[in-house]
Amino acid sequence: SVVTINSSFLTSTKSITTINGDELTYNIRNASFPDDTTSLRPIHAKYSEQRFGGCIIRSDQYWNEYVSEELGDSLFILVADSVEGDEGSFSGIVAWLSIRSRGGENRYQLREFGADTEHITTSLA
Repeated sequence: SVVTINSSFLTSTKSITTINGDELTYNIRNASFPDDTTSLRPIHAKYSEQRFGGCIIRSDQYWNEYVSEELGDSLFILVADSVEGDEGSFSGIVAWLSIRSRGGENRYQLREFGADTEHITTSLA
């Protein structure tokens, strides 16, 4: 489906959110393969493969050879500088979003998304 979003979201490089007095800092960047594969694969397994029937199980090879080519520069990564999780403080990839322009200014297609729900809520991601 086609959705309209604020295009400044895509160009943001840093976001600071305050929750319960704690300041959390996030960066948005393009995915880098194969560097991000080891972080994305387990997040996808838990967020998508274990929750949705018929979801494709993605191996490292699938991420590196198919996803990287199919989604290319439309795959954005949300990286936390430091967030509190179930096992203490965490820094790293907490979510991803693939989005591309569709037929005009401020019109985008959401292609896929996921989040590490142990370290971030989907509403915050």
